Amino acid sequence: MRRGAYQAIWVSAGWVVILFMLAPILVIFLGSFTTREYLSLPLDGLSLRWYWEILEQPKFLDGFARSVQLGVAASIVSTFLGTLAAIGLFRRNPKATGWVAIVLMLPLMVPSVIIAMSVLQFFNTLNITNPYVTLLLGHTLITFPYVVRSVTATLGLMPRGIEWAGANLGANPWRVIWHVTIPNIRPGVIGGLIIAFLVSFDSVTISIFLQTPAFIPLPVRLYNFIEYGVEPVVAALSTVLMLVSAAGLYLAERFVGMDVIFGARK
Repeated sequence: MRRGAYQAIWVSAGWVVILFMLAPILVIFLGSFTTREYLSLPLDGLSLRWYWEILEQPKFLDGFARSVQLGVAASIVSTFLGTLAAIGLFRRNPKATGWVAIVLMLPLMVPSVIIAMSVLQFFNTLNITNPYVTLLLGHTLITFPYVVRSVTATLGLMPRGIEWAGANLGANPWRVIWHVTIPNIRPGVIGGLIIAFLVSFDSVTISIFLQTPAFIPLPVRLYNFIEYGVEPVVAALSTVLMLVSAAGLYLAERFVGMDVIFGARK
């Protein structure tokens, strides 16, 4: 068999895997336009009824507002802390920074249920019961590593000489960071901010453990809603969430590149 035939087989196999993975998303997307009272395919017509139904569900609107509020706060805090941490690590030992960033990513490899239970137990031990504080700290914990990874990657692309030039011209360390370093790593900072927001916005497990009836994010609202059955409004809301995530990933790719954020290119 020729090389071209082998290549064609591998390409075809790749597309089969991609289509298999995208099939559930496609079913949800198409099901959100059904005219019936339940999810069904094939469609006998197209309707935006279930998207309008989202606006008539106060719980969904409240959950969306809570998720946006929490995501913005968590992404800002984690971006601030993650950027300072990445700069400090890189300046101290640039060669070891990549390994430290990998170590910081290790908590994300632990099952999210274990992390959520640990965080909940930690807050209970400290008697911290405010749901907004616990959710903010918990979401900052899971989004912080992404910011460190993104900023560290862009620091590796920045010529170190420009920082030395700023220092030689009389700038103190903080002025060098603000006027030289930050402008040159802005794509990584913005990319980390976007990824942090998406991770926080879509987080379910840690939110389930830390939420209270007074503060319930949208993913938890959606999870509680589907316990009683999957309705077309759930498909419509899921499609909206997927579009939000897709838009965020597009912006992250546009600003810095996903290969840089996850360390595939340095």
